[in-house]
Amino acid sequence: MNKKKTIEDLLNDPKMSDRLKERLYSKKGLLGKESPFSEILQQMVNTMLEGEIESLEQIRKQRHIHVKSQ
Repeated sequence: MNKKKTIEDLLNDPKMSDRLKERLYSKKGLLGKESPFSEILQQMVNTMLEGEIESLEQIRKQRHIHVKSQ
């Protein structure tokens, strides 16, 4: 299984840094297909959604424990 790259991994990756610079200095749009900015944005959204899911799962477990103890 592939280890998911964190946002820090993406931002500290020298290859990503080169891609970001190249995209900034080109006439291409910042967001779009194969844009490094899109990749970083997608990772940020995924990280936030995963955090929301984990939070909801913890709330659900706490409620289940609370209901069970009554």
